Amino acid sequence: SGASNGAQSYNTASVSPAANALVLVSVDQRATNGNVPAAMTLTGNGLTYVEITTRDFDGGQSRQHIFRAMGASPSAGAINIGIAGSTNQSCTWIVDQTTGTDTSGTNGSGAIVQSVTNWTDSFNTILTVTLAALGDATNNAVYMATGNAELSTATPGTGYTELADQSLAGYLTSVETQYKVPGTT
Repeated sequence: SGASNGAQSYNTASVSPAANALVLVSVDQRATNGNVPAAMTLTGNGLTYVEITTRDFDGGQSRQHIFRAMGASPSAGAINIGIAGSTNQSCTWIVDQTTGTDTSGTNGSGAIVQSVTNWTDSFNTILTVTLAALGDATNNAVYMATGNAELSTATPGTGYTELADQSLAGYLTSVETQYKVPGTT
């Protein structure tokens, strides 16, 4: 996990994805001067990063992205987070990986069965995200990423294990990831 401010491009610390591991990168960006955050791309590790979902919040000044990647022989190194021609006020990120997932499809697509979002611009709100019925009640996991426009930590849901919680002091961006095995709807 990491955070930085005032740039058009950011590099994570060096990561070493395992062969055929699902790599998930959760990024929270905040635009400068009330602007709308620009598009984002991720590159590195000899992998192709595909955006699963994105959601604007905080009156449109902040945006959360979740990317996936998977490859048979990834390389170690930093992941570059590129912002399309725009300087952000701040950016926070968390890189997670898991093995033992479905390796079919391309770039981790077989490991992602569904993606659901929810949001609010209200503070101190508990959000519920409802998934469709799970195809296998035992052999599944639910991964959740939470973006926040305040310098705060998120509390994992009941039965969930927190993976990481990252914020950037003074810049109103934070991201938290958690998972549950087996997952529930």
